[in-house]
Amino acid sequence: MNKQIEADNLAEDTFVAKRIICDHVTSVDGLQNIDASDKHLLLAATSARQKYLSYMEDEKKKKECSGRGQKRKLLNDEIEEFQKKKRCLHTDTDSLTVSADEYAEKAEQTHQVSWITKSNSFRRSAKEKSTEMTAVEEQLSRSCRMSRAVNEVVLDRLFCNTEILVNTYTYTCGFILRQ
Repeated sequence: MNKQIEADNLAEDTFVAKRIICDHVTSVDGLQNIDASDKHLLLAATSARQKYLSYMEDEKKKKECSGRGQKRKLLNDEIEEFQKKKRCLHTDTDSLTVSADEYAEKAEQTHQVSWITKSNSFRRSAKEKSTEMTAVEEQLSRSCRMSRAVNEVVLDRLFCNTEILVNTYTYTCGFILRQ
């Protein structure tokens, strides 16, 4: 039961810190042998709040960075979807135009007005598809601009990720070295 509660309530970093403390207490042969006037211990206790705030700030930055990654993925998916739609509309427009041309040629050869009617119907449909394709192209270009802007922000924040890693490494090494 207690192990389950610990597993649910403690994060990985907390387990690591707990293990380090237990190992140190074991290495000095019990709590009674810990020197409370040790400068390293006092310094670690006084700077604990600052380290905690720094850690929380780093976690916040990580969440922001991961949120941008998700936004980037959504934008890329949206761009792919618009490109597929554009290809389909282009194919439909081409096939409708070819069919309209075929019916116009049949009407010219047979002198029947019904073929012209069908040809005009296909041309109207092709025109509607062409208008729809123009709207999709506008949406696609808007999404591409947004994607470029997000990518620029991500590149600007690359330094942010590097700083987070350095802070985490410094915090971990400093904590272990003080032991």
